[in-house]
Amino acid sequence: MDRPFQKWLMEQAAAKLPPGRMLLHEIQRVIPGSDSNIYKKIRLETELKIEEAVLIARHFDLSLDRYVHQEKRGRAMFDYPPLEQAARSPGDFLRTLSGDMQTILAMPSPSVWYATNEVPVFHYMPHRHLIAFKLYIWSRINWHLPEYARAKFSPEEMYAAHPEIEQHRQEICAFYAQVPTKEYWPLHILDHTLNQIRHCIEARFFAQPETPRLLLAELRAMLQTNLESAYQGKKMLGTGEAGATFELFFNEIAYTNNIIMVFADAQPMALYTTLDNPNFIRSMDTEVCQKMEKWLRNIEQSSVQISHRGERQRHLLFEYVQSEIEKLEAELR
Repeated sequence: MDRPFQKWLMEQAAAKLPPGRMLLHEIQRVIPGSDSNIYKKIRLETELKIEEAVLIARHFDLSLDRYVHQEKRGRAMFDYPPLEQAARSPGDFLRTLSGDMQTILAMPSPSVWYATNEVPVFHYMPHRHLIAFKLYIWSRINWHLPEYARAKFSPEEMYAAHPEIEQHRQEICAFYAQVPTKEYWPLHILDHTLNQIRHCIEARFFAQPETPRLLLAELRAMLQTNLESAYQGKKMLGTGEAGATFELFFNEIAYTNNIIMVFADAQPMALYTTLDNPNFIRSMDTEVCQKMEKWLRNIEQSSVQISHRGERQRHLLFEYVQSEIEKLEAELR
């Protein structure tokens, strides 16, 4: 008997094997049985029970829909973590992000490509006022956490109420420094954050009048670090040391929301994209990942590399962003 479903399931499971693992031993983790019995199932000599197929699919994170609807090529499986557990505090979001980064680091030769219309969240992490401010905005506007419905923003109060933020932001900084990245930035990369600061000034959401200036000072510092990283082609860590490779592209033409592709051994493994920012949906669907890799390569073809090279375009981007910070600073005088 051909057992086409069983053959498909074993092929999909084999494609998702962790490095250095044998399919036999991995299946034995969820289906008890001797080597001989499991080998017979792998070689299609004995039939899998439906319950066993479900256990294998769960273990390898496989969608059985892909087999049932093979003729419908437009279907793909996405995860939306907030359905399982919505953010109940600012620390929840950072904890999830830290866990995802740890998973990426465990992959063989990981790398990340990030196309965005705003500053990637990783760049806020070294700056304690900035990341606290972004968490405040998301808590109040995106997640609608009741304790922030009327609360004014105070960085120190944020850290006092959620001390875990400090640990998670440090973890994420360390993880990000180790992963090679390609990033695709538009000219208006900072507009969203500057508009958030401007809105909070006008709405009187700041508990201390000096906070907007502290945020703008940290934006300047962040910008300077990114400029140096682009010049060096390495992630500058603020200590004179360099981290992983940093490739930056000036994307002047193609509009994109936040698209993150995760690679292992140069193969696309996972796609993350914002649905209700900053919450992501993610997919490990092979066809989706391969399609989005091609899309990002097309973005790269119409962009200008400004790390290591492209000095004129690099200064155009960073000088424009600097001028936008200066405009808001002038409004505060």
